[in-house]
Amino acid sequence: MIEDFRLKVFTTVASMGSFTSAARALGVSQPAVSQNIAELEKTLGVELFVRSRGAVTLTSAGATFLEYAQRILFWYSSAETLFAAKNAAGRKMTISIASDPAVASSMLPSLLSRLLAVQPNLSFRLLPKDRQDVDLRMWLEESSEPLLFSGSGVPAIQSIEALACTSGPRLASIAAPEMIPDNARIATWSGYSEKLPPELRARVAMESDVPDCLLAFAAKSPDVIAIVPRMDVREPLKVLSWSLHQLDMGLHFEPAESFASTDCCKLLLQMLA
Repeated sequence: MIEDFRLKVFTTVASMGSFTSAARALGVSQPAVSQNIAELEKTLGVELFVRSRGAVTLTSAGATFLEYAQRILFWYSSAETLFAAKNAAGRKMTISIASDPAVASSMLPSLLSRLLAVQPNLSFRLLPKDRQDVDLRMWLEESSEPLLFSGSGVPAIQSIEALACTSGPRLASIAAPEMIPDNARIATWSGYSEKLPPELRARVAMESDVPDCLLAFAAKSPDVIAIVPRMDVREPLKVLSWSLHQLDMGLHFEPAESFASTDCCKLLLQMLA
């Protein structure tokens, strides 16, 4: 097993609040637990626990270090899974993903490239958002309650503000929608079109399911402002300093039952958290 035993001892003590209980859980002696913690504190130059009779609690430095220790142990586990015997023969795995254009054009490329770096045996197949026979569905939609990945407790929703963007620097300091110049037209993602206030809806020059198309249109048209999910905004376009609350959207993550228990699904959730 790939791991730093001192980190394993540290996280076990932190979760159990006792050197004795941690020793019992790890199958080692209590002095061995104390020695590992002492060596770790000497290496870091800080105290990780406040000792009291029969119990220990994390110091502020210990609480901070716990976050790092848990992440390190997670990636140790991921690396071990990647190079396990079941993958030794180079078995390929294809993940089918259904998503709307906004997620597919901006969020998925970055997310999937990170996943591929960790598990190079993967390949991906992107399908329209209405497909149900897939491993995973990801889409933007309003939601009053976050969707949770069953059994993990990791939120599978991220708030994504809708922002205006423009190639014209003179518009970069706008503070409210009503301050948009009268000659400015709107290019809007279709997911937002029906939610625009009437004064902006009347000025729509382009509507599309493809955010990249809207951004390119705004970049070439100084008097056009594109309203797209924030994750789509890239250089040389500028993000304006206002957002419309009614355009807030959630990223929904819905894995198929057969995919939910896989290491790939757990890694994706970890990257989204």
